[in-house]
Amino acid sequence: MTALEFAQDNGGDVSLLGPKERHRLLQDWREIFAREVKAKTGKWVHLGYEWHAFSYQFTRSEGGARALSLYLEEAEREVYVIPEDDGERAFSCRSRALLDFSICRTDILVFPPALVWTAVFTHEQPEFGPYFSRAEW
Repeated sequence: MTALEFAQDNGGDVSLLGPKERHRLLQDWREIFAREVKAKTGKWVHLGYEWHAFSYQFTRSEGGARALSLYLEEAEREVYVIPEDDGERAFSCRSRALLDFSICRTDILVFPPALVWTAVFTHEQPEFGPYFSRAEW
């Protein structure tokens, strides 16, 4: 199941993002959450996955059940959802409660418009992920 299908099936009010907006939002996310990856490797993405910023500890984060709990406690209900797979559509999603994208078993970045935090779901859960980080950490 794609992230978009999951959001729609679970009551999310979604608006699709175009390729340019997706790219801009992803770059904005990288400048906050992958800053150390770029500083230490010269590239924004480490070993092919955005979430390696957290699994390789470039960026401070919580992982696993603690990460999911922190994410689900957030008050923000409007988020951007950007699957790492360019073949899947990125979208904004408004919902009564934040959605747990773990069931999708794919790599997904979730963050509010202000980029004050991010949750990252991975295809390797539960061994690796999800991850949660705050911009101010």
